[in-house]
Amino acid sequence: MTFPASILVPAGLPILGRASHSIRWHYQEADLLARLLLNFKGIDYKTVWLEYPDIAPTFQSYSISPNEEGTPYTIPTVRLPNGEYVMDSIKIAAKLEQAHPSPSLHLDSPLVPKASELIGRLLEPIVVVVFSKVPEALLNETSSEYFQRREHKRFGVPLEEVERTTDEGKAWEDATPILKECGCLLKAHGGPFFLGTTRKKYPKYLAPGSTWLTFT
Repeated sequence: MTFPASILVPAGLPILGRASHSIRWHYQEADLLARLLLNFKGIDYKTVWLEYPDIAPTFQSYSISPNEEGTPYTIPTVRLPNGEYVMDSIKIAAKLEQAHPSPSLHLDSPLVPKASELIGRLLEPIVVVVFSKVPEALLNETSSEYFQRREHKRFGVPLEEVERTTDEGKAWEDATPILKECGCLLKAHGGPFFLGTTRKKYPKYLAPGSTWLTFT
């Protein structure tokens, strides 16, 4: 069976526990956003699960051009029917909207940048808390070791030390006002969705982040 699209995503812990490797859960908000977009558009796709250490060599084997700035290769990445690979969920959304304009993602809605901005602000006070829990809570052993090495370089100390010295209660206290802003944004047009009662119009930017936080 052929699929219009393929999506490369990070492999995470199986939903049913470490003993099962047949069902896996992805944790990154960007990954979940890309999958929500494909599902919303009704586009069939197959998923290619990748452990963190396998991302770069896999992308290189596909001759995917690295990003010009920042991390060379990022996931999720979608392979389109014409063979083009697209990294970055925002770029993926634009490509999908161009190729499949209905149902619309309403990327021109003023709520889209607002929701994106809220996510960025929400993560600022809690990113250390969340990242310190990721290896044990969500990753397979191979990716966990890679993730811990990477974040050790980022923070300058092991993640165990980051978690030990972080005031988790204070972090969530600082995030509370931003969470309330998210609630106000949701209610601004009467709810239950961001643009009122029309489900297909709400920008899917807060759902992935909230799901990610639930699993950490």
